[in-house]
Amino acid sequence: KVATGKVKINTKGPTVRIPSLTNIYIHNNCELLRNHFLRNVTFSLTCKSTMLIVLCVEGCHGTGKTSVCQSFRKAGFQVLDEGFLDMPSYGLAPQTLVMESIWVTNWFQRILSIKNQLGKSDGLVIVDRSPYSAVYYSGSKGHILEPWISNQIEDLKEENIHIYTVSLKVEPNLLWSRISERLKLHPEREAYNEGSLDWMKATNDWYMKR
Repeated sequence: KVATGKVKINTKGPTVRIPSLTNIYIHNNCELLRNHFLRNVTFSLTCKSTMLIVLCVEGCHGTGKTSVCQSFRKAGFQVLDEGFLDMPSYGLAPQTLVMESIWVTNWFQRILSIKNQLGKSDGLVIVDRSPYSAVYYSGSKGHILEPWISNQIEDLKEENIHIYTVSLKVEPNLLWSRISERLKLHPEREAYNEGSLDWMKATNDWYMKR
């Protein structure tokens, strides 16, 4: 779910206010998102059970998700990276239904591990990418994953784990220049079609419409 406006989200105990993070255009200053979040997000924790808030930073490759997450980390937040570059290949192409399903399962396992480590303290974790990114990257079969992911997120609410997604959007010309520069440093990302301008346009269009 995407938090829009100053949303008051009623859970079983806590009240969580999420600032308007959707449709923020991030250019060269990723501090904008972090500072906006720090100024506006507040938690009123009145429930007895431990709560974990998961804030997923989503968007096309090259929008600055990793830079924003690094900025959050510098501010003292716990941050999880996207994790897909470390996955074994099993001899399969990375952007297939099988591999994306494995990635989604690993994503939820990492969240559950963090919840188990909280003890009696409430927690907030920032995550580079939400499980919904697998819907797009699985291609024509990706729609199979969307209800599966949504139902898992609903299940986790019962365990007081609340997952929210915000989307970063960047102007296409700036986005392509960022992607091109990053490929010079990380050519292994070519395996994920990141060297294709058409792929960037298609991916960016998908995120812009959601």
